[in-house]
Amino acid sequence: MNCSRIALYSLLAALLLLPGACRKKPAPTQPVEPPAARQQRLKQELVKRQSAVAATAPAPTLPTSLPLKGSPGAHADGYPRQYVDQLGLRSLLHHGRYHDLTRYFEQYQAAFEKDPRKEY
Repeated sequence: MNCSRIALYSLLAALLLLPGACRKKPAPTQPVEPPAARQQRLKQELVKRQSAVAATAPAPTLPTSLPLKGSPGAHADGYPRQYVDQLGLRSLLHHGRYHDLTRYFEQYQAAFEKDPRKEY
């Protein structure tokens, strides 16, 4: 019995001590960036993320009625053939015609509430 205890303790010691001895050494740490330099870098990255990627041109004419493209009517499943004229809406936004934009979005919403298939 005494030999089996010694063997058990030896096995436990080997299991507990060897994994720690075989661990990889930690990777060398990167040099610490000074707080002021880090703040400056973060501000520059923020400006870069928030800047426009592309400039889009407005449409040549502003819409005077609900901006929809496509032919009137519906497909066989009941969904409308027309779709939103995104360029027209973007032009209204570009020219600051917020009242017209609001009116058109309210018309889209009212059409959807009346018939859920009109989810332009």
